[in-house]
Amino acid sequence: MSDVQSSLPSLMDEFGGGNAEPQSQSKPPRDPKQVKRIRGALGALGGLAIGGAMVWGVLALMPVPKPDYETGDLDKVLGYTLLTTEFDQLPLEERIDLIGQVVKRIESMDAEEGTLMAAFAAGIAGEARQRLEANAAGVMIDMWDEFAPGYQRITDPAEREAYIEQATVDMIRLFERMDGDPTDKTDEELLADARAQAERDRERFTDPMRGPSTAGVARMASFMNREIGSRASPQQRARIAKISRDMTRYLRGEDLGGD
Repeated sequence: MSDVQSSLPSLMDEFGGGNAEPQSQSKPPRDPKQVKRIRGALGALGGLAIGGAMVWGVLALMPVPKPDYETGDLDKVLGYTLLTTEFDQLPLEERIDLIGQVVKRIESMDAEEGTLMAAFAAGIAGEARQRLEANAAGVMIDMWDEFAPGYQRITDPAEREAYIEQATVDMIRLFERMDGDPTDKTDEELLADARAQAERDRERFTDPMRGPSTAGVARMASFMNREIGSRASPQQRARIAKISRDMTRYLRGEDLGGD
């Protein structure tokens, strides 16, 4: 029996449910913090019981205000970030910074918040999962498309290389902000790291003993085609494909070639 399951009788007893005996009048009043923890656990269990469809239904029917990402309830922060169109409509820079704050909250969360997060994740299904994937795809599309239009207008080979170089550095810094841990490395150090990683990736893909599994590659390709490809406009897909292809070539030391 899991910890959550074994705690059900005692949780019911705390609120006078089940077969609990009435509390004695002489019993000391309960610590408000303890009551809050119990209610939080009940909320988590409720989330598991009703499933993601109910959560999604509530979020889809009303405007959702942005919670306080530093001190707000973790379930509200996760719900806003992962399951609302309001988050998807925020400017890219704001979404990146908010995701970074979520990562920090998760890294420092206590056992109670861990239970709540597990319940939240277990309840995501159906349309809620589709909304989550849409929000994730939206961030990726907008990150790439932050750099793709400018690159598309450049025809001079030397200028294209310089643009790719700076775009690589800027994109790495965006990812690190989203990871909640910005680096203090110089641009040159970031480029060196990116080139080394590109070489390792090439070696892994060409080495049958070290490369990713066929199933793993298929799942990634499916996500890229289904979520990124289907949600980007044809114009976005074309220019993102061009800059991502040339960025890979540049980091591997290959000729960028023509269009």
